[in-house]
This record gives sequence, C-alpha cells and structure tokens, in this order.
Amino acid sequence: MNLQTLFFLCLLPVSALAQPGVFRVIDISPGVYYLTPGNETPKLLGPGDKLESDCTLLLDEHEKAHLVYKETSLTFTTPGSFRLERYAREAEERTTQRPGLFRQFFQWVYGGVSDADSEKDLERSHEKYITQNKG
Repeated sequence: MNLQTLFFLCLLPVSALAQPGVFRVIDISPGVYYLTPGNETPKLLGPGDKLESDCTLLLDEHEKAHLVYKETSLTFTTPGSFRLERYAREAEERTTQRPGLFRQFFQWVYGGVSDADSEKDLERSHEKYITQNKG
C-alpha cells in the first residue's frame, strides 16, 4: 500500500459525513415539521434527521431549526414554510464560487502527496510547510 492510498483511506470516514444533496438537522426546537413531495401530512422533525432538498420545512411561531447542507450552515427562526430546494441551490452557488476550508486543505495535502515522486520528496515538502515546535 503506497502513501497516496493510505491518505485516501484515512479521509474516507470524513467524506462520508459530507453527503451531498442532503440537509442534516443539527439543532431544532420541538414542534418543527417537514413535508415530503406527494405527502400532505407533516412529519415531526428531530435532531440528526436527514432531509432531501425537495422537502419543505414548516416552522410555527417561536420555533427554530439549524440545518447543514454541504459546507453551509442554515438557521431558520421566522415562522413559515421553506422549500429547501432554494437553499440547496444557493449553497451550491456559494460552494462553486469559493472552495471551503476543508477543500483547500485537502487540495494542499493531496497536491503534496501526488507531486512527490518518493518519500524523500514528501519529507522535504513536510519540512518546507510544516513548522516544528521546539519546547
């Protein structure tokens, strides 16, 4: 197993958390509901739930919901119904305009690994960019 393969195996669990196209509920007050397409009955939403972008979020007075879509955090505090497609589209536009911190870090590390022809090259790259703390 080479260094590049090991690097990708280490990042596999992190990439599984991203789940593109899915909103993840982070924090929510009781009494927040959602609708799925073709279903007229609202369903109660809970922390850790996942919503597809074609769902509609329903908030009553004094309710709040905190969702994450890709690298975008969304907080809903005003009463009303919110089609998540719109927020997914806006998040996609922001993501394509500027890479996020994790993506920048991944590109930097991957560039160092893929450009290194040998372990010596990789070691020189680490010495160049990673400072050592001396106690």
